[in-house]
Amino acid sequence: MSEDKAASSARDSNGDRGSHDAIGSLSGMTEEPYGSWRSPITADLMLRSAVGLEEVWFDNGDLYWVEERPEERGRGVVVKLAKGAASPVDVTPAYAAGAPYVDVRTNVYSYGGGAWLIDSGTAYFSNKVDGRLYRQDGSSAQPVPLTPSGQRPDGTGPLRLYADGCMDRRRNRWIGLREDWSGVVNGDPDERKRQPVHTIVALDLAGGVDVGTPIAAGEDFYAAPRLSPDGRWLAFLSWGHPLMPWQGTTLHIVELDDAGMPCAPPVRIAGSDAISVAQPEWSPDGNELWFISDESGWWNLYRYSMSQGSAAAVAPMEAEFAHPQWKLGASTYAFAPGGRVVAAYSRQGLARLAVFDRASGRLVDTSLPYTAFSSVRSDGAGTVAFVAGGSRTPTSIMTADLDKPVARVIKAATTVADEARINRHFSIAEPITYPTSGGQQAHALFYPPYNADYTAPAAERPPVIVLCHGGPTSQARTSLSLAIQYWTSRGIAVIDVNHRGSSGFGRAYRDLLELSWGIVEVEDCIASVKHMARQGRVDESRAVIKGGSAGGYTTLSALTFHDFFKAGSCHYGIGNLETLAQETHKFESHYLDWLIGPYPEAIDVYRARSPVFHIDRLNTPVIFFHGEDDPVVPPNQSVEMAESIRAKGLPFGCILFAAEQHGFREKENQRRAIEAEHDFLSFQVFRTKMLLGEPRTREDHVTVAQTPTSAATPAAKTASAAPTSSAGAGTGSPARAWSAPARGYSSDGAAHDHGGHLPGDPSQNGREFHASALIGTETLFASHLTMLHHETHMYQLVMQLSLPEPWRSDFIAERKANPTDSYFIANALADPAIGNPVTDPMTVAEIASRMRTSFVGNIFRGIPYRDTYPSWPWEGVRPVLGNVPVVVDRIVHFHPFAWTMKHPETLVYILFGAGDEAHMVNLQTRMPDFDHVLTLAERPTWLSEDLLRAGAFVDLVGVPRLGPDDVRYDVRCENPIADGSSVSVRYRCTGPARPVSVGFTSWFCNKLTNNPNPCSHSTSKCASETPPQYLSTA
Repeated sequence: MSEDKAASSARDSNGDRGSHDAIGSLSGMTEEPYGSWRSPITADLMLRSAVGLEEVWFDNGDLYWVEERPEERGRGVVVKLAKGAASPVDVTPAYAAGAPYVDVRTNVYSYGGGAWLIDSGTAYFSNKVDGRLYRQDGSSAQPVPLTPSGQRPDGTGPLRLYADGCMDRRRNRWIGLREDWSGVVNGDPDERKRQPVHTIVALDLAGGVDVGTPIAAGEDFYAAPRLSPDGRWLAFLSWGHPLMPWQGTTLHIVELDDAGMPCAPPVRIAGSDAISVAQPEWSPDGNELWFISDESGWWNLYRYSMSQGSAAAVAPMEAEFAHPQWKLGASTYAFAPGGRVVAAYSRQGLARLAVFDRASGRLVDTSLPYTAFSSVRSDGAGTVAFVAGGSRTPTSIMTADLDKPVARVIKAATTVADEARINRHFSIAEPITYPTSGGQQAHALFYPPYNADYTAPAAERPPVIVLCHGGPTSQARTSLSLAIQYWTSRGIAVIDVNHRGSSGFGRAYRDLLELSWGIVEVEDCIASVKHMARQGRVDESRAVIKGGSAGGYTTLSALTFHDFFKAGSCHYGIGNLETLAQETHKFESHYLDWLIGPYPEAIDVYRARSPVFHIDRLNTPVIFFHGEDDPVVPPNQSVEMAESIRAKGLPFGCILFAAEQHGFREKENQRRAIEAEHDFLSFQVFRTKMLLGEPRTREDHVTVAQTPTSAATPAAKTASAAPTSSAGAGTGSPARAWSAPARGYSSDGAAHDHGGHLPGDPSQNGREFHASALIGTETLFASHLTMLHHETHMYQLVMQLSLPEPWRSDFIAERKANPTDSYFIANALADPAIGNPVTDPMTVAEIASRMRTSFVGNIFRGIPYRDTYPSWPWEGVRPVLGNVPVVVDRIVHFHPFAWTMKHPETLVYILFGAGDEAHMVNLQTRMPDFDHVLTLAERPTWLSEDLLRAGAFVDLVGVPRLGPDDVRYDVRCENPIADGSSVSVRYRCTGPARPVSVGFTSWFCNKLTNNPNPCSHSTSKCASETPPQYLSTA
């Protein structure tokens, strides 16, 4: 249940700097409440040129690595920097028609790793698309398959997978892991028949396509087959159910005959069911086998002497030289010239790179300033390569000369933070240790809110987000995360918790989670906030919890079993432990035995700790994100929780991403998750603007492309030409296409297009109806008409629009000819009665979450009461402008309705505009309510341009929601503000009363206006309406 994250960080080659705190007033800084600071770290910036970087490799002095590229559907690409070359080149071929689609990744054990290696310039790699192993002889060659194709009988994936290989040069073979699904019988009562078989196999590279010849078989799991330099000995790891590799593994060596087959049974040289061994590697002379073991309670380096037949610790210390083996192919140490060994280790959560001198027996730290290291490799000539990062340094491929340990950044996960306008706002991680339950201690990384342009009122303390890492046997590390900086630069603190059970702090700390998952790590998350609140550095009344995978379970457990956090964000998390135990994949099929207890013997414990069985105790908003093809945590985990929360009537969101697995790799899906989460938490807890006024790049103005029918075929970029804004440069905006568009949650699993809702809203009626009041002349705005329809739409949305020419000029002429008439815009439907050939369904959720930022619309004049528009507003009635391409430039305001919200006692409006034009829209909170849109006679002089652009909440002084007859305006049939009148408003409910002059009313529409007798109902009738069952934002 570990997470699979795409890289989203920023670059700085100068290492880390000291901590800072944003509390207090500094000269030249703007004072604004925490959470309301404007930040240049947007979703666009986070995803711009971002790549995932994990593994490096040396071959004859050339450096190789793999990039996982969101821009290319997350596929893995091998990249080469030749010795002495100025720039790298792709080895993996780009997609071309008729050629195989290559994605250098593997799904062995579901988490993959070790998908490739390079030998004498030839690449050997697994292709995730078809599971086959390939050989590629140089950058310009086409890959050649080494293993046969085949699909599992149930069609869920490739028949065989390969990973974690090494070369047998003596016999011209590839030796590695094979995961074989050919004998799987779904539903068989014998667990082993329901699971794939793992073996170590050898592939003869001189022969034809072959599945491989087994060398080691019979254990549940294998890893790290490594051949001695003379080809005589093969070392490998194995373990069996119910163990995970960080609990107990065995290191074997087996002697091979001339044909490369075992000539004697394997010999155990280290490890057991209670000792975890990892990363066996042969010394260059083949006389020693090195490995990492936690026999001492810490993952330390050991070396086994082949001549003496015994192992000894190398520089023993209370530090961790390995990480939990969630992925294959890890390498935290490497052999260097002169009898030296370069190794990365972690102490108290911070990593270092050190050099062990075999002659002196000393381990000496390098001066490199980074605090996270992995994938350490040596070229054998004095240069080492590694993946490193720090609080100000993104995950990066680096090299260093051992004699002059100054790192050279070869490739950073992202380069956007090179700009001073970005890196000047970075918050620096502060490692903290704090008291928790049972008299014990826990660890975390605290990121204070920081933005170089802002400070907060002295008496205010910031809201805080608590992050729960996946695993749960994993670790929060210190590499720069723009996902964290996204929040801290907006004035929100972050605590990245290394709860009891995390790695990086020794075996004893790791084992504190045994049989206690869902309890101790939740207590540690709560304790972290209380600890920082006692120091006056966070506001615990505005604490939110967020996690992915196992961290998603911790999130839901914290929200369900404790009344502490005010909301949660759950990414591919777990709500039902019982179904997870029955459905999860082989690698983790007995992990819960250790975390919870054996199943089904401990079924009562599983149910007691499953949030889905205790929804009655959950009283806070939650938003869910999940990939539909997740093999680790099935998406029904999120669906079941969302269904239960919906039935209870709590605000929630749930977005399922098609063709995504355990983590989101495609750029557009990542973008949507970032922005939807921000909007949800901002509205539900932080009470701050939801991306109001923040720029969204013009590249967002797109239409949705087709979803490919085959995983082996990249997305067809079939987006239609995007419209051009009059405010933009050039003749058009580039179209953005994605292959697997995200969709809102639906209880029946289908996507719906009904405008204004996510599926489940009671107002669905099968039509793609979507209408908004069109406001303004020179600058256009649109206000979603929530109360216009037969049933209430559940979102209030105000957006700024732009129209390309000639439609813009035509509408301005139309507006000037009828200056006080009402206009509305509806997304276009195919309707022969009005000569409209276009069908462009959309939803408010798509617009508000920025999944789409353009649509085709029809513009009408008038207010569509039933006596004028006999059915729906556009049917049989010609628009004044038809099939208009519309660009949504930005969101001024968005929020969902919530039945639990109360109507304000006074009338509250959103005041917004641009230039000399200003408008007001009634702020709606729940049904029943009313649409009221009015244009001011002049722009208020007391309102700044920035505030007018962002939209300000103002209440009408002396105008209660109750009218003269003590009937709320949402059930009256009269305008609460007369045209031409002057009213007083109060900004943010506390400022002085300010006058505004009303020009004319664009819209006034009650909840039931389009009923046959809109005024024939009573207050009690509206008040007794059944609360909506669907309450969500996405």
